[in-house]
Amino acid sequence: MRWVALLVLLSTVHGAEVLVPKAKPEEYSFHLDLKKASIGAEYHAHTIPSGSTPLFTSEYLVIEIAIFPMLEKGLPIRLTDFTLRLNGKQQAILAHDAGLVVTSIRNSRWSQLPAVVIGVGDGDREVVMGGPQRQPRFPGDPNGSPKSRPRLPTEPDNTVEGKPEIAPKPEEIVPDLALQGAAIDHPVAGYLYFPYAGKLKALKSIELTYDGPAGSGKLVLN
Repeated sequence: MRWVALLVLLSTVHGAEVLVPKAKPEEYSFHLDLKKASIGAEYHAHTIPSGSTPLFTSEYLVIEIAIFPMLEKGLPIRLTDFTLRLNGKQQAILAHDAGLVVTSIRNSRWSQLPAVVIGVGDGDREVVMGGPQRQPRFPGDPNGSPKSRPRLPTEPDNTVEGKPEIAPKPEEIVPDLALQGAAIDHPVAGYLYFPYAGKLKALKSIELTYDGPAGSGKLVLN
């Protein structure tokens, strides 16, 4: 289809990663037929699929959405058309802006960096890189962390086919892959990010509801 080729071309030319919808809604794990559109959905838990190196977010549930309009004229799409309900609760959860997701991932990456202890040639003193600073027990404590923190190594650890793979930057991936609010006349796809920082095994039911210009309906994702 021409619109698929156009999306791929734009992704190649501008360097942005665009989520291309599948050929039809039935190819998704969950799909819903409405009056003016069909919707396909995939549940990705805390993972944001992105090429060969997915991103992980501990504070959001990631739902992939594809919208297939049935009319050629523009169909308005708003992020607030979609809500999530967890474990049968009446409270509806709205998707968050991609900028909040980026901030969450960046903060989580820093807090989860492992501590690397490197011995230096001055007695038993250690330098801790990447972990929380060790506080001195008394003024002048030689075991306290130094005031200046060395920079973390920048060499990537992962390789693909013998070549270094650079980890994607959240600010370059998360907004591009997010579902955008717009008036559409062809199929579009993108991720919705719903706030949830609890354990996945605590989720007994996940219901995605659409209520907008295309109609109303619900998908049970779990």
